[in-house]
Amino acid sequence: MLVMVLVIFLVFPLIAATLGIAGYFIFRNNLTPPLNILIAPIFVFVASLIFMFTVAGNDSFMIWVVLYTLISLATGALTLLLNKLAKK
Repeated sequence: MLVMVLVIFLVFPLIAATLGIAGYFIFRNNLTPPLNILIAPIFVFVASLIFMFTVAGNDSFMIWVVLYTLISLATGALTLLLNKLAKK
């Protein structure tokens, strides 16, 4: 039980944040600025939904799906902002 709590509160948010940052850097040259920060959150959303229906098995995990997606979106947007500020 403790392992699952650590995974939900620590591991998954770190993975979502890392994917948000990595998604920005991977797609920054290939897509326009609004789209390059949206690819990783879409991936996180789909992966979290698959996890919710296969492993978690309950609908109460949906709040975590939304939070992980928002974490990924926030870190991607923050990376975009910091990258623009560093270039000035």
